[in-house]
Amino acid sequence: MAKTTFWDFIERTFFKVKTPLSAREIWDKANELGITKDFKTTGKTPWGTIASYIYTDMNKNGESSVMIQTSESPTQFILRDLADKIEKMEFKEKKLRKKDCFGYKSVRLII
Repeated sequence: MAKTTFWDFIERTFFKVKTPLSAREIWDKANELGITKDFKTTGKTPWGTIASYIYTDMNKNGESSVMIQTSESPTQFILRDLADKIEKMEFKEKKLRKKDCFGYKSVRLII
């Protein structure tokens, strides 16, 4: 049997959860789903290594990278292949009422 790599369980995790995750969430979700049971690491912060793999991929490959960043705070990622398939839940429009000098007006925010 082939050795499980970081990329193996990163991809398997995303194909199961189909939602953007931070590096720490990728590690935690992979453990929760039992994806890392065949994976051995000696590092104390495997989520740091996951982040390093993802950022290196994005910096080296640009628009053809395997991963894309979906948010900055918290920093979350998703597989490029899944990005188009995500439901538009993350991009719902919310209407807020904001007070201006003449009263209230509606403001639309994209989340």
